[in-house]
Amino acid sequence: MNASLTDPQLRDPLLRRVADADPAPRLDLTAAEAARAQALLSRLEATPRGVAAAAEPRRRRLPRAKARLAAAGAAVLAVVAAAVLAPSTASADVVLLQAADAAALQPQATGEYWYLRWQVQDQIPVGAAGAATPMTYQREDWLSRERGVARDEVSGAFRAVEAGTTTINPDDVRVSDYGLDEDGHPAVPTFGGLTWDEVDALPTEQVALRAALLDATPDSGHGRDYDLWDITSQLLLGSPAEPTLRRALWQVLAGIPEVRLLGSETDAVGREGTAVEARFADWYVIVLVLDPRTGALLERRSTLPDGTWPLVSTLVEQGPRDSAPEPQPPLCGPGSDPYMSC
Repeated sequence: MNASLTDPQLRDPLLRRVADADPAPRLDLTAAEAARAQALLSRLEATPRGVAAAAEPRRRRLPRAKARLAAAGAAVLAVVAAAVLAPSTASADVVLLQAADAAALQPQATGEYWYLRWQVQDQIPVGAAGAATPMTYQREDWLSRERGVARDEVSGAFRAVEAGTTTINPDDVRVSDYGLDEDGHPAVPTFGGLTWDEVDALPTEQVALRAALLDATPDSGHGRDYDLWDITSQLLLGSPAEPTLRRALWQVLAGIPEVRLLGSETDAVGREGTAVEARFADWYVIVLVLDPRTGALLERRSTLPDGTWPLVSTLVEQGPRDSAPEPQPPLCGPGSDPYMSC
């Protein structure tokens, strides 16, 4: 009788598939198969040597069974290493699932406010002709469950471009609130369209989370995969999502078929990461730069399909804060538009 079918360790269909490809496996495993293959290999290596030897009636078959077992273990290790470590064979879903596992291990930070510091590379339009000037500016957000304030240099960037320069005058930058709602109360900040309380209420299981995000996201007309990609990347980039939710968000991204791996890249502030790209028909091309070792999303870039009109949002720092600065009077007086000159 074939030892690969009688030995309990080799009854697993995935392990048998790898073992039967011995001695030179060339298998394309999905991310889930690669993860389970690694778990099987760990189980094989942890099995005490005396366990199999206790089966006296099969003693004569044990050398062959052990040889098949060792070959299978080596084959699994080779396939897993190739799928996860080799840049030429890695895929976007493997990288995103690696980020998911890392994100789940990060500590949960608590505080009254969620602080975000950004660097933004944008195109500032000039005049009615539609011409634009590339500008780099900074933004800070202090977001609570009830209110938010921001110090956003975009108003200074607009004024600089109107003045024919790319240098932002610090006197043109103010700390401002998020405005008022229709009842005259401070506007509640949102993350991808969801309040902090709504983010906390999201399920942390991948399938349920995907359904909840689609239910919470209006149809943009650019495809539901785009809508899912957009809200999920926004939540990963700037929300106070707790670690198990971040893991599920990365898992949702890994299931979007338009995603492909670009490889190693640095973000706009010089941090090393891995880039993945999503292309949607007749809509923006979006690139995410992430650190798979920590599960952190570092940067989001979007361009038109022809590569024009780039917008790069780099998350330089985030974390809890116990206080926030008070809003300052608007530069041009009450009710003035911060994006227009006085």
